[in-house]
Amino acid sequence: MEQSSIRRLAAEKQLDLIVGVDAVTTVEALEYLTECSARLSGLTVHAFLHTNARSLFHPKFSVFWTGASGTLITGSGNLTQAGLGRMEPTEASIGNWEAFTVTELDSTNLAKIRDQYETWRAQQESDSLLKPLDDPGVLARAIENARLGWYRPKQPAPPKPPEPETPQPTQPEATAAEILRETPAFVCEIPSGSTRWGQANFHAEDFEAYFGFEGRTGETAEIVIQSIRPDGSLGDPERRPPVRVQSRNFRIELGAARDFTYDTTENDDRPIALFVRVGNRAFRYCLLMPSDPQHTEILALLPPLGEGRRLMRSRTMDAQAVKAAWPSAPTKLFPEDRDPTEV
Repeated sequence: MEQSSIRRLAAEKQLDLIVGVDAVTTVEALEYLTECSARLSGLTVHAFLHTNARSLFHPKFSVFWTGASGTLITGSGNLTQAGLGRMEPTEASIGNWEAFTVTELDSTNLAKIRDQYETWRAQQESDSLLKPLDDPGVLARAIENARLGWYRPKQPAPPKPPEPETPQPTQPEATAAEILRETPAFVCEIPSGSTRWGQANFHAEDFEAYFGFEGRTGETAEIVIQSIRPDGSLGDPERRPPVRVQSRNFRIELGAARDFTYDTTENDDRPIALFVRVGNRAFRYCLLMPSDPQHTEILALLPPLGEGRRLMRSRTMDAQAVKAAWPSAPTKLFPEDRDPTEV
Protein backbone atom coordinates (compact mmCIF):
# COMPACT_ATOMS: atom_id res chain seq x y z
CA MET A 1 0.00 0.00 0.00
CA GLU A 2 3.00 2.29 0.25
CA GLN A 3 3.58 2.31 -3.50
CA SER A 4 2.49 5.68 -4.89
CA SER A 5 0.65 4.06 -7.80
CA ILE A 6 -1.38 1.85 -5.45
CA ARG A 7 -2.17 4.76 -3.14
CA ARG A 8 -3.31 6.86 -6.11
CA LEU A 9 -5.46 4.02 -7.47
CA ALA A 10 -7.12 3.35 -4.11
CA ALA A 11 -7.71 7.04 -3.53
CA GLU A 12 -9.24 7.80 -6.94
CA LYS A 13 -10.74 4.48 -8.12
CA GLN A 14 -12.02 1.24 -6.59
CA LEU A 15 -9.61 -1.39 -5.29
CA ASP A 16 -11.06 -4.60 -3.84
CA LEU A 17 -8.53 -6.59 -1.81
CA ILE A 18 -8.98 -10.06 -0.28
CA VAL A 19 -6.29 -11.35 2.08
CA GLY A 20 -5.80 -14.75 3.67
CA VAL A 21 -5.18 -15.17 7.40
CA ASP A 22 -3.97 -18.78 7.47
CA ALA A 23 -0.37 -18.30 8.56
CA VAL A 24 1.69 -15.10 8.55
CA THR A 25 -1.03 -12.43 8.80
CA THR A 26 -0.90 -10.71 12.21
CA VAL A 27 -2.91 -8.20 14.21
CA GLU A 28 -0.48 -5.48 13.13
CA ALA A 29 -1.09 -6.32 9.46
CA LEU A 30 -4.86 -6.17 9.96
CA GLU A 31 -4.59 -2.83 11.73
CA TYR A 32 -2.40 -1.45 8.95
CA LEU A 33 -4.96 -2.49 6.32
CA THR A 34 -7.74 -1.00 8.43
CA GLU A 35 -5.86 2.30 8.60
CA CYS A 36 -5.31 2.21 4.83
CA SER A 37 -9.03 1.59 4.26
CA ALA A 38 -9.92 4.62 6.37
CA ARG A 39 -7.39 6.79 4.52
CA LEU A 40 -8.04 5.62 0.96
CA SER A 41 -11.68 6.08 -0.03
CA GLY A 42 -11.65 3.50 -2.84
CA LEU A 43 -10.03 0.67 -0.86
CA THR A 44 -12.16 -2.23 0.38
CA VAL A 45 -10.45 -5.09 2.27
CA HIS A 46 -11.89 -8.41 3.41
CA ALA A 47 -10.27 -11.40 5.06
CA PHE A 48 -10.85 -14.92 3.75
CA LEU A 49 -11.45 -17.11 6.80
CA HIS A 50 -12.11 -20.79 6.19
CA THR A 51 -12.27 -23.88 8.41
CA ASN A 52 -10.07 -26.28 6.43
CA ALA A 53 -7.25 -26.89 8.90
CA ARG A 54 -4.81 -28.32 6.35
CA SER A 55 -5.43 -25.80 3.57
CA LEU A 56 -4.12 -22.33 2.75
CA PHE A 57 -5.85 -19.52 0.92
CA HIS A 58 -2.97 -18.84 -1.42
CA PRO A 59 -3.96 -17.27 -4.79
CA LYS A 60 -1.84 -14.34 -5.93
CA PHE A 61 -3.31 -12.40 -8.81
CA SER A 62 -4.65 -8.96 -9.67
CA VAL A 63 -7.10 -7.83 -12.31
CA PHE A 64 -7.22 -4.19 -13.41
CA TRP A 65 -9.57 -2.72 -15.96
CA THR A 66 -10.74 0.54 -17.42
CA GLY A 67 -13.69 0.37 -19.73
CA ALA A 68 -13.85 -2.78 -21.84
CA SER A 69 -10.21 -3.91 -21.61
CA GLY A 70 -7.99 -4.92 -18.75
CA THR A 71 -4.83 -6.58 -17.45
CA LEU A 72 -4.36 -9.78 -15.45
CA ILE A 73 -1.18 -10.09 -13.33
CA THR A 74 -0.47 -13.56 -11.96
CA GLY A 75 2.57 -14.17 -9.75
CA SER A 76 4.28 -16.83 -7.72
CA GLY A 77 5.22 -14.41 -4.94
CA ASN A 78 2.94 -13.05 -2.24
CA LEU A 79 1.84 -9.50 -2.94
CA THR A 80 4.07 -8.11 -0.21
CA GLN A 81 7.50 -6.48 -0.27
CA ALA A 82 9.18 -9.64 1.00
CA GLY A 83 7.06 -11.91 -1.18
CA LEU A 84 8.03 -9.97 -4.29
CA GLY A 85 11.72 -10.33 -3.51
CA ARG A 86 12.56 -7.03 -1.84
CA MET A 87 14.29 -6.96 1.51
CA GLU A 88 15.18 -4.23 3.96
CA PRO A 89 17.30 -1.42 2.48
CA THR A 90 20.26 -2.52 4.58
CA GLU A 91 20.31 -6.00 3.07
CA ALA A 92 22.91 -6.75 0.45
CA SER A 93 20.74 -8.80 -1.88
CA ILE A 94 17.14 -9.52 -2.81
CA GLY A 95 15.20 -12.05 -0.81
CA ASN A 96 13.39 -14.29 -3.29
CA TRP A 97 13.38 -15.38 -6.87
CA GLU A 98 9.82 -14.94 -8.05
CA ALA A 99 8.04 -14.91 -11.38
CA PHE A 100 4.87 -13.29 -12.68
CA THR A 101 3.01 -12.97 -15.93
CA VAL A 102 1.13 -10.02 -17.40
CA THR A 103 -1.82 -10.86 -19.66
CA GLU A 104 -3.64 -8.19 -21.62
CA LEU A 105 -7.37 -8.89 -21.71
CA ASP A 106 -9.73 -7.99 -24.52
CA SER A 107 -13.37 -7.30 -23.76
CA THR A 108 -14.39 -10.96 -24.14
CA ASN A 109 -11.74 -12.39 -21.81
CA LEU A 110 -12.15 -9.56 -19.31
CA ALA A 111 -15.89 -10.26 -19.13
CA LYS A 112 -15.19 -13.97 -18.52
CA ILE A 113 -12.71 -13.30 -15.73
CA ARG A 114 -14.94 -10.72 -14.06
CA ASP A 115 -17.88 -13.10 -14.23
CA GLN A 116 -15.83 -15.93 -12.70
CA TYR A 117 -14.60 -13.66 -9.92
CA GLU A 118 -18.04 -12.27 -9.12
CA THR A 119 -19.50 -15.79 -9.04
CA TRP A 120 -16.74 -16.97 -6.72
CA ARG A 121 -17.10 -13.93 -4.47
CA ALA A 122 -20.87 -14.32 -4.23
CA GLN A 123 -20.41 -17.95 -3.20
CA GLN A 124 -17.87 -17.05 -0.48
CA GLU A 125 -20.18 -14.35 0.86
CA SER A 126 -23.04 -16.86 0.88
CA ASP A 127 -20.84 -19.29 2.84
CA SER A 128 -19.78 -16.47 5.24
CA LEU A 129 -16.09 -16.90 4.40
CA LEU A 130 -15.42 -13.23 3.57
CA LYS A 131 -15.10 -11.32 6.83
CA PRO A 132 -14.40 -7.74 7.88
CA LEU A 133 -10.92 -7.20 9.28
CA ASP A 134 -12.24 -6.68 12.82
CA ASP A 135 -14.24 -9.91 12.84
CA PRO A 136 -13.50 -11.84 16.08
CA GLY A 137 -12.59 -14.99 14.16
CA VAL A 138 -10.14 -13.07 11.96
CA LEU A 139 -8.49 -11.43 14.98
CA ALA A 140 -8.28 -14.79 16.77
CA ARG A 141 -6.52 -16.33 13.77
CA ALA A 142 -4.05 -13.44 13.61
CA ILE A 143 -3.23 -13.81 17.32
CA GLU A 144 -2.66 -17.54 16.85
CA ASN A 145 -0.39 -16.86 13.86
CA ALA A 146 1.84 -14.70 16.05
CA ARG A 147 1.81 -17.21 18.90
CA LEU A 148 2.98 -19.99 16.61
CA GLY A 149 6.07 -18.04 15.64
CA TRP A 150 5.27 -17.48 11.98
CA TYR A 151 5.84 -13.86 12.78
CA ARG A 152 8.33 -12.45 15.24
CA PRO A 153 8.84 -8.72 15.97
CA LYS A 154 11.99 -7.60 14.19
CA GLN A 155 15.02 -6.96 16.34
CA PRO A 156 17.98 -4.84 15.24
CA ALA A 157 20.54 -7.08 13.58
CA PRO A 158 23.80 -7.31 15.56
CA PRO A 159 27.00 -6.31 13.75
CA LYS A 160 28.47 -9.17 11.76
CA PRO A 161 31.63 -10.59 13.34
CA PRO A 162 34.76 -11.13 11.25
CA GLU A 163 34.80 -14.34 9.24
CA PRO A 164 36.43 -17.09 11.36
CA GLU A 165 39.54 -18.76 10.05
CA THR A 166 38.03 -22.19 10.69
CA PRO A 167 34.41 -23.24 10.17
CA GLN A 168 32.27 -22.86 13.28
CA PRO A 169 29.47 -25.26 14.25
CA THR A 170 26.00 -24.18 13.25
CA GLN A 171 24.03 -22.65 16.10
CA PRO A 172 21.09 -24.86 17.12
CA GLU A 173 17.59 -23.53 16.71
CA ALA A 174 16.01 -21.89 19.74
CA THR A 175 14.59 -24.35 22.21
CA ALA A 176 11.13 -24.02 23.69
CA ALA A 177 12.64 -22.79 26.96
CA GLU A 178 14.69 -20.14 25.15
CA ILE A 179 11.58 -18.88 23.34
CA LEU A 180 9.74 -18.59 26.66
CA ARG A 181 12.66 -16.74 28.24
CA GLU A 182 12.43 -14.15 25.44
CA THR A 183 8.66 -13.71 25.87
CA PRO A 184 7.52 -11.00 28.32
CA ALA A 185 4.74 -11.80 30.79
CA PHE A 186 2.95 -9.59 33.28
CA VAL A 187 1.06 -10.55 36.45
CA CYS A 188 -1.14 -8.12 38.38
CA GLU A 189 -3.78 -8.15 41.09
CA ILE A 190 -7.11 -6.55 40.21
CA PRO A 191 -8.84 -4.16 42.63
CA SER A 192 -12.54 -4.41 43.40
CA GLY A 193 -13.42 -1.08 41.80
CA SER A 194 -17.13 -0.45 41.52
CA THR A 195 -19.73 -2.37 39.52
CA ARG A 196 -17.22 -2.81 36.68
CA TRP A 197 -14.46 -4.51 38.59
CA GLY A 198 -12.92 -6.31 35.62
CA GLN A 199 -10.32 -3.69 34.92
CA ALA A 200 -6.66 -4.47 35.24
CA ASN A 201 -4.99 -1.46 36.84
CA PHE A 202 -1.39 -0.67 35.88
CA HIS A 203 1.11 1.77 37.23
CA ALA A 204 2.04 4.07 34.36
CA GLU A 205 5.65 2.88 34.17
CA ASP A 206 4.61 -0.80 34.15
CA PHE A 207 1.97 -0.21 31.51
CA GLU A 208 4.26 1.74 29.19
CA ALA A 209 7.10 -0.74 29.59
CA TYR A 210 5.05 -3.90 29.05
CA PHE A 211 2.37 -2.90 26.56
CA GLY A 212 4.63 -0.54 24.63
CA PHE A 213 2.61 2.68 24.92
CA GLU A 214 3.81 6.12 25.79
CA GLY A 215 1.66 7.80 28.40
CA ARG A 216 1.08 10.91 26.32
CA THR A 217 -2.17 12.85 26.19
CA GLY A 218 -4.47 11.81 23.39
CA GLU A 219 -3.08 8.29 23.00
CA THR A 220 -5.62 6.44 20.84
CA ALA A 221 -3.80 3.25 19.90
CA GLU A 222 -5.36 -0.06 20.86
CA ILE A 223 -4.09 -3.45 21.87
CA VAL A 224 -5.85 -6.75 21.15
CA ILE A 225 -6.21 -9.21 24.01
CA GLN A 226 -7.74 -12.68 24.12
CA SER A 227 -8.69 -14.58 27.27
CA ILE A 228 -7.83 -18.19 27.89
CA ARG A 229 -9.22 -20.27 30.74
CA PRO A 230 -7.07 -22.73 32.71
CA ASP A 231 -8.76 -25.55 30.77
CA GLY A 232 -7.44 -24.06 27.50
CA SER A 233 -10.74 -22.66 26.16
CA LEU A 234 -10.38 -19.36 24.33
CA GLY A 235 -12.59 -16.29 24.46
CA ASP A 236 -13.20 -13.83 21.65
CA PRO A 237 -10.47 -11.24 20.94
CA GLU A 238 -11.06 -7.86 22.57
CA ARG A 239 -9.89 -4.50 21.20
CA ARG A 240 -8.90 -2.36 24.15
CA PRO A 241 -7.68 1.25 24.21
CA PRO A 242 -5.56 2.32 27.18
CA VAL A 243 -7.66 4.30 29.67
CA ARG A 244 -5.79 6.89 31.71
CA VAL A 245 -7.36 7.52 35.12
CA GLN A 246 -7.06 10.39 37.57
CA SER A 247 -4.26 8.69 39.49
CA ARG A 248 -2.23 8.72 36.21
CA ASN A 249 -2.40 4.93 36.13
CA PHE A 250 -3.81 2.98 33.18
CA ARG A 251 -6.64 0.49 33.02
CA ILE A 252 -7.70 -2.14 30.52
CA GLU A 253 -11.09 -3.79 30.78
CA LEU A 254 -11.06 -7.59 30.76
CA GLY A 255 -14.05 -9.20 29.09
CA ALA A 256 -13.48 -12.48 30.93
CA ALA A 257 -14.44 -10.78 34.21
CA ARG A 258 -18.09 -10.62 33.12
CA ASP A 259 -18.39 -14.32 33.95
CA PHE A 260 -17.39 -13.88 37.60
CA THR A 261 -18.32 -12.04 40.77
CA TYR A 262 -15.45 -10.26 42.47
CA ASP A 263 -14.20 -12.33 45.37
CA THR A 264 -11.46 -12.27 48.01
CA THR A 265 -10.26 -14.72 50.67
CA GLU A 266 -9.69 -14.36 54.39
CA ASN A 267 -6.04 -13.72 53.52
CA ASP A 268 -7.17 -10.84 51.26
CA ASP A 269 -6.14 -12.68 48.09
CA ARG A 270 -7.49 -10.90 44.98
CA PRO A 271 -8.25 -11.93 41.40
CA ILE A 272 -5.11 -12.04 39.25
CA ALA A 273 -4.63 -11.29 35.57
CA LEU A 274 -1.73 -12.98 33.79
CA PHE A 275 -0.71 -11.54 30.40
CA VAL A 276 1.64 -13.11 27.83
CA ARG A 277 2.73 -11.17 24.75
CA VAL A 278 2.29 -13.01 21.45
CA GLY A 279 2.81 -10.06 19.06
CA ASN A 280 3.76 -6.40 19.06
CA ARG A 281 0.25 -5.38 20.11
CA ALA A 282 -1.41 -8.75 20.75
CA PHE A 283 -1.63 -10.52 24.12
CA ARG A 284 -3.31 -13.54 25.63
CA TYR A 285 -4.39 -13.38 29.24
CA CYS A 286 -5.72 -15.68 31.92
CA LEU A 287 -7.99 -14.35 34.66
CA LEU A 288 -7.58 -16.39 37.84
CA MET A 289 -10.08 -16.04 40.68
CA PRO A 290 -9.05 -16.86 44.29
CA SER A 291 -11.22 -19.98 44.09
CA ASP A 292 -9.25 -21.33 41.10
CA PRO A 293 -6.75 -24.04 42.11
CA GLN A 294 -4.12 -22.39 39.90
CA HIS A 295 -4.45 -19.06 41.70
CA THR A 296 -1.99 -20.11 44.43
CA GLU A 297 0.70 -20.97 41.88
CA ILE A 298 0.54 -17.59 40.16
CA LEU A 299 0.13 -15.72 43.45
CA ALA A 300 3.60 -16.98 44.42
CA LEU A 301 5.06 -14.95 41.53
CA LEU A 302 3.98 -11.64 43.07
CA PRO A 303 6.08 -9.74 45.60
CA PRO A 304 5.03 -9.99 49.25
CA LEU A 305 2.53 -7.53 50.69
CA GLY A 306 4.07 -4.43 52.20
CA GLU A 307 3.21 -2.73 55.45
CA GLY A 308 0.44 -0.17 55.66
CA ARG A 309 -2.19 0.46 52.99
CA ARG A 310 -3.10 -2.54 50.84
CA LEU A 311 -1.77 -1.91 47.34
CA MET A 312 -2.33 -4.02 44.24
CA ARG A 313 0.80 -5.95 43.38
CA SER A 314 2.26 -6.53 39.93
CA ARG A 315 5.38 -7.96 38.35
CA THR A 316 6.93 -8.28 34.91
CA MET A 317 8.88 -11.45 34.15
CA ASP A 318 9.53 -13.86 31.31
CA ALA A 319 7.08 -16.57 30.30
CA GLN A 320 9.52 -19.27 31.36
CA ALA A 321 9.10 -18.15 34.99
CA VAL A 322 5.33 -18.43 34.58
CA LYS A 323 5.64 -21.89 33.08
CA ALA A 324 7.91 -22.99 35.93
CA ALA A 325 5.43 -21.73 38.54
CA TRP A 326 2.41 -23.16 36.71
CA PRO A 327 3.54 -26.34 34.90
CA SER A 328 -0.01 -27.28 33.86
CA ALA A 329 -0.74 -23.87 32.27
CA PRO A 330 -2.59 -24.15 28.92
CA THR A 331 -0.18 -24.52 26.00
CA LYS A 332 -1.97 -21.89 23.93
CA LEU A 333 -1.11 -19.22 26.48
CA PHE A 334 2.53 -19.33 25.36
CA PRO A 335 4.31 -18.80 22.04
CA GLU A 336 5.70 -21.70 20.06
CA ASP A 337 7.91 -22.04 17.00
CA ARG A 338 6.33 -23.89 14.10
CA ASP A 339 7.71 -24.55 10.65
CA PRO A 340 5.30 -22.63 8.45
CA THR A 341 3.67 -24.29 5.51
CA GLU A 342 4.78 -22.82 2.18
CA VAL A 343 3.58 -19.22 2.11
